[in-house]
Amino acid sequence: MPKRSYIHFSVTDNGPGINQEKLQRLFDTNYKNDIQSQNSAGIGIKNVNERLVSIFGNISRLHINTKEGEGTNVHFLMPLAEITHA
Repeated sequence: MPKRSYIHFSVTDNGPGINQEKLQRLFDTNYKNDIQSQNSAGIGIKNVNERLVSIFGNISRLHINTKEGEGTNVHFLMPLAEITHA
């Protein structure tokens, strides 16, 4: 079986960061109801993560590293299409 190749996407900012409690809730399956009362904050992250996992598998889930007051890094892997030579 050929080895699979991936592209690594990474975005880093120097913003306020995300507090750990909120970060944990972002991936909680019951968090959607809480989000709706908070002007939709966090829906994008949860939605993107669910779509990545649905399409490419768990290897592509979002990884978020953050420190309050210093910023956040979000990264994920996306598999490259296999090319076969005729």
